[in-house]
Amino acid sequence: ANVESKELELSSGWSTTVDSAYNMDWFESVRLVYEYFTERTPRSFVEARETSLVWNYRYADQEFGRLQARDMLQHLWTGPISNAAVDIVQGLRSVEVRPMGVSKGAAIDRIISSLQVEEKVGKDTF
Repeated sequence: ANVESKELELSSGWSTTVDSAYNMDWFESVRLVYEYFTERTPRSFVEARETSLVWNYRYADQEFGRLQARDMLQHLWTGPISNAAVDIVQGLRSVEVRPMGVSKGAAIDRIISSLQVEEKVGKDTF
């Protein structure tokens, strides 16, 4: 098992499979940019997740929100995330910034690998 990550524990419910070694130095500066755009975009909001930050404008005026999102992306690319190892995910009415390699697909890969290791260890002990 990977010592740097929290392994999936089937017996105790949900847990994270995200590697704790991800660099999250970008988080605070992105949050400040999100807050700036939230103040200027009525009915938008920021959602802080365990490994990402999402600016959501689903309740805002669609056209104004889209223009704000475009401006925000330009601001992020030239500032807080210009040298950061992050992915930007543009949703229908949201902008998410997360560490590179953090996705549902990557999580499934880690879970499968962990289960394969557990299965191999189980077979080797009998």
